[in-house]
Amino acid sequence: MEPVASSLNTNDVFVLKASNSVKLWVGKGGTPEEKEAAKYVASLLGGTVSEVQETKEPADFWALLGGKKEYQTSKTLENTVRAPRLFGCSNKTGRVIVSI
Repeated sequence: MEPVASSLNTNDVFVLKASNSVKLWVGKGGTPEEKEAAKYVASLLGGTVSEVQETKEPADFWALLGGKKEYQTSKTLENTVRAPRLFGCSNKTGRVIVSI
């Protein structure tokens, strides 16, 4: 994805890798399972991971995305109830592959 604020979505969790940091952005509608999967991906990228909660982003987070801008957000997205899903994750090829 493009590292810009408009790529964010309140219903998800994102990993932002910069040259000297890894940020885990947790949207208000992100699930615990998404957060754990993102933590795993972030751990593969190396460096210290810092968690950033939606609406509590520090200025350096927005600077990495080229400034604070609008992104997909709504109260409906924050409260979406999802059926259980199973994800298979593998990095045996040297790339992270996720199967749904």
